[in-house]
Amino acid sequence: MLRSALLLLLVISMAPTVWAQSITRGPYLQTQTDNSIIVRWRTDVATDSFVRFGTDQSNLNLVSANGALTTEHTVLVDGLLAATKYFYSIGSSTAPIAGDNTYYFTTSPVQGVAANTGFWVIGDSGTAVTHPGQAAAVRDAFKAYTAQAPADFMVMLGDNAYGSGTDTEYQDAVFDTYPEILRQLPVWSTLGNHDGYSANSNTQSGPYYDIFDFPVSSDANGLNEAGGLSSGTEAYYSWNYGNIHFVNLDSYETDRSIGGNMMTWLEADLAMNNLPWVIAIWHHPPYTKGSHDSDTENELIDMRQNALPILEAWGVDLVMSGHSHSYERSMLIDGHYGTAATLDPVTMVLDPGDGNDAAGGDGAYEKPQAIAAEHEGAVYAVAGSSGKVSGVKPDWPHTTMISYLQVLGSMVIDVNSNRLDAVFIDDSGLVRDQFTILKTPDIEPPLIVDANAEDASHVLVDFSERVDAAGAADTANYAIAGLAISAAELLVGNRTVRLTTSVMTEGGSYVLTVNDVMDEFGNTIAADSQIGFDFFPQMTKSFQDGLAPTPGYDGTNDAYIREASALTNYGTDTTLQVDGDEPSGSGTDMSIVISWDVSDIPASAMVETATIHLNTLNVGGPYRCFALLRAWNQAEVTWNAAANASPWATPGAGAASDRDSIELCNINAGSTGPIAVTLNAAGIALVQSWIDGSAANNGVIIADELSSNGADFDSSESTSAMNRPRLEVTYTVPVLPPNTPPAAGFSFSCTHLNCSFTDNSTDSDGSITQWEWDFGDGTTSSLQNPSHAYADAGSYTVSLTVTDNQDATDASSANIAVSEPPQFVDYTASGQLPVAGNISGSFADTHSDNGVSQAITERESGGKKQRRYSFLEHKWTFNVAPAAGFILNLNAWSGGSSDGDQFVFSWSTDNVNYTDVLTVNSTDPLNVQSVMLPNSISGTVYIRVQDSDRNEGNRSLDSVYIDHMYIHAENAQG
Repeated sequence: MLRSALLLLLVISMAPTVWAQSITRGPYLQTQTDNSIIVRWRTDVATDSFVRFGTDQSNLNLVSANGALTTEHTVLVDGLLAATKYFYSIGSSTAPIAGDNTYYFTTSPVQGVAANTGFWVIGDSGTAVTHPGQAAAVRDAFKAYTAQAPADFMVMLGDNAYGSGTDTEYQDAVFDTYPEILRQLPVWSTLGNHDGYSANSNTQSGPYYDIFDFPVSSDANGLNEAGGLSSGTEAYYSWNYGNIHFVNLDSYETDRSIGGNMMTWLEADLAMNNLPWVIAIWHHPPYTKGSHDSDTENELIDMRQNALPILEAWGVDLVMSGHSHSYERSMLIDGHYGTAATLDPVTMVLDPGDGNDAAGGDGAYEKPQAIAAEHEGAVYAVAGSSGKVSGVKPDWPHTTMISYLQVLGSMVIDVNSNRLDAVFIDDSGLVRDQFTILKTPDIEPPLIVDANAEDASHVLVDFSERVDAAGAADTANYAIAGLAISAAELLVGNRTVRLTTSVMTEGGSYVLTVNDVMDEFGNTIAADSQIGFDFFPQMTKSFQDGLAPTPGYDGTNDAYIREASALTNYGTDTTLQVDGDEPSGSGTDMSIVISWDVSDIPASAMVETATIHLNTLNVGGPYRCFALLRAWNQAEVTWNAAANASPWATPGAGAASDRDSIELCNINAGSTGPIAVTLNAAGIALVQSWIDGSAANNGVIIADELSSNGADFDSSESTSAMNRPRLEVTYTVPVLPPNTPPAAGFSFSCTHLNCSFTDNSTDSDGSITQWEWDFGDGTTSSLQNPSHAYADAGSYTVSLTVTDNQDATDASSANIAVSEPPQFVDYTASGQLPVAGNISGSFADTHSDNGVSQAITERESGGKKQRRYSFLEHKWTFNVAPAAGFILNLNAWSGGSSDGDQFVFSWSTDNVNYTDVLTVNSTDPLNVQSVMLPNSISGTVYIRVQDSDRNEGNRSLDSVYIDHMYIHAENAQG
């Protein structure tokens, strides 16, 4: 307020200067906080910049100003009250030039204070010129929908101005399309690919960065002016509004790799967040089958694989993107980082309903009210149809999506305390989709999810959720047998505690016990919660020709391959060159292939980190690393071939059999000189496989056909050894006790000539990896649990030899006797059964109990807890010849049921129409039942067992046991 008052006195004391000026853009509002806002506009004549404002439109008694003469006016209005509506005018020191009762803004509520918050979300709206009227129709539908409950700000999901995001295109698509909205609602935006065509995220230049002002400052705590962790760049940033933490990422031009600046900042930002709602935006959607495909496009894959694990680990609730010109909205999901086909509906779909809390809907998605609740599910929305609608992929919709529409529209989000309501409104104002996320009270206690030795005297303890500082920092709540604990420090994010201990013994195994630690809702960890960990000191080893690990090391193989010279080998060149379009406009590529011999690291080592160090000669990027799956020769490799007489499956090593599709690292060389490239989790796993021998070491390929900003690096042929490519690996080597050999053993069950063998071998300190069976009749098997049909009756000696993971062996043998089957048609089944599914086959006849009981246990349905139920269904298939009569013999019992559930057996010949024949109502294992079946049946007969009660709330998981079951056919014919 003092600043505004001084400016007002200054204006009064100045001699007036008269400017004739007109507004050519704006005003529009930027960087809304709880005590400030930025007002921007453009004029045709350079003047100073004055914003007159007040809480009464008829009394604009306050002033903020910028005295510089300019046509691009930017005024920070600060010293404001939180959650307060202000009217304003814009102009110069001479006089206002615009301002009436439609010129107003509202400051944010105090950060951390829950407030009824509404905001408008549009995506790919920048087609006003190519598709006139469509964005305007979406705009007008929004204004009508929110007429009685105005929004607080708006969010743009990128591609705000087609085709290249120029200043003129922004004028048409944004400022001329939303003039009244922009002078009332602050706008937050993310960079789309069309915006990026004329912008540069590295330098924060171009029309996009000229037009918008996003928070980049940093206070003493590292926070920006809007409450998020300062990123130092407008390309990606975060801000707070009330009890909501917003995150914006650049999915187009900034390094998207794990270990890159943006992902590192993202994790640090989320760790510092203490607000209950987390909403993220970026342009390229992690899931879509609209006009783009998230299974095949690099930006979309990167964001799914790299950003989502971080966001979901820190409790993200809603992610919104554009890019595809359609509307797509997911179920409540978590942990899906692969292609659409890899979605697991059991483990990755936390609520398969529609999230609609209105009458007729499946009910709201529910999440615990804890801050940063780890992996509790998120909703993913693609809202890219605010300007036009495009076609969809053949396999539309994406497997994650519960709602999917090819209509124009936008989203309106309302957050009030512990409830988020979202709607998609089409261009006529109809609500076409809606969902609710409800934060429910947290009643679950925290869990220990991991503990590991950071060094010889520190242990990092990870909890499943944020924990209360008082208990977490109390050393009395921790105990490690054999160690003294002198300090407990709760780290940023409130989910990890660093314990300071006495010095651990190298190779030592320890057990941590935790008591009396509470989460932020007062739930106390289970008494004497425990987790084990080992201490092995870390070691780091480098591999660089001529230097490391010894001066004689010569284990680097590298070359670049060039499409324009597809038959030329560059294995002796002193440089490594990569380009996605070389020379520019030709559509040809260059890629780098490189490997290191890492055999100097013990095969038992566990890799912690891996980093590639390169010396940059020519800046460029971004480029990506992938595992090579085919062996290649440095002296022979070319664009067409991995080696002489060994062509790539696709030139440039582009086929799935040439290279893997999982990104291992991202290289963006922004300056000449050394660059360190950190491999992500997949990259670490690849290096691990080279070391332990589980995969061939074919190295990696560095490439990206879409990047046209070529980069050059020194190769292993460089005359400067220090500039040659270097692989640095940090690892631990566990101290392993002497191997105990496995103990071989097996059991068997024979029905006449058919025998089933069950491996009962054990290995006390490892695992069994190989099985070698000799059935005594000249045949063998390498299966763990084989079956074998003998040709003749008689006695046979069966032997099993097993090998463990350290190549130790043991053998066991047994004599068995097999006999010819009788000449009538009976079938029986035995073995452990899954909860649901079918088992079929022609089973040998027997009238005696084979001693193997089948156990089938119900499973629980998905969906909301209050609507779940238990269920079971299993079928057997028998083949019978015509006979005078059939008897189903059954020795079955149940384990009892707390909710009255029973198991019913029925039969069918068409697997559709079933006839109930008996109900298992006994818990006695000796309960033998039999029933006559019609003598008219023949061929395939289906026997089914299923539970009798699938009503909601019936959740007891009951079991049915079958010890002996067969169909006896009397007087078999034929």
